[in-house]
Amino acid sequence: MSTVWIVLAVAFGVVALVSYFAGVRKGAAWGQGAVVLFTILAVACVFARTFKVGTGPGRVDVYKNARLIGQGLKGQLKDGARVVILRQAMLPGEGMFGPGMPPPPTAGGAGGPPGVPGMPDMEKMVKDQEQGWQKALSSGAGVSVIVVASVPVAGEMAMPGGPFPGTAADFSKALEAVMEKNPNVDCWISMIGLPRNMTSGEFELDKVSIYQKEKPPLAAVDVNVYYDPAKIRQWIQEGKLACAVVMPTLTKPEQKVITKANLNELPEKSPMPEGMGPMGPMGPAAPGTAPAEAPAEAPTE
Repeated sequence: MSTVWIVLAVAFGVVALVSYFAGVRKGAAWGQGAVVLFTILAVACVFARTFKVGTGPGRVDVYKNARLIGQGLKGQLKDGARVVILRQAMLPGEGMFGPGMPPPPTAGGAGGPPGVPGMPDMEKMVKDQEQGWQKALSSGAGVSVIVVASVPVAGEMAMPGGPFPGTAADFSKALEAVMEKNPNVDCWISMIGLPRNMTSGEFELDKVSIYQKEKPPLAAVDVNVYYDPAKIRQWIQEGKLACAVVMPTLTKPEQKVITKANLNELPEKSPMPEGMGPMGPMGPAAPGTAPAEAPAEAPTE
């Protein structure tokens, strides 16, 4: 994932969160407009990263993390394994800030900024993304993997791919809904990070309702820079996580898949700067974070 898109998406997302609390919740006239604008900008950065905006050798391999997850699951998935994926909101009705906020842009500009023609066909983009994940997971795992569904995590303040992808309750609701329709799932994968408590900043994967099952399916997650290494280590050792893709440092934006076999390669601290909790500099410090570190330039080769 390009560091530039990460930084921009997080920055716009944090401004949208601040606008929500300082504007929308207090009834300010500018609030909703600011939230809509910065949400669209944050989502646009996610799209730019996800769908390979740009050309040439510097373009990002957007399915690399899915391939790494497949490698982390190698030997644990049978041929024809069925997986469900938690993803960012992309379709109408999947607004990042709940049903009261506008949905992401769709073909013809519906749901997007007024007067902007030629917005992409989001349903097709979701299908293309699912096929890309399926191919990458299969390549990494060495067996045929079937993505039976991908669903968003919807919460009042959910920011998939950012510092606050949703609470354990938000993740539970999404998984319960999709697994009711697909009961024979072998693995669920979060491509948007870990569930998190908005108030404390604590990551709360172990509170997701799926772990109340006698034999829950395998779980894997792409956490980007938002993680507590101690929690990742604990959940892998307990079997709650089969693997996690982490970014060990911002100075060299290269992801690494962590499994029980290479827990010694898990960083002692997340590269997320101290104080960058769910609300950015305004919120509580995230557990397991490191001192601020200058990000590297986007790769050019």
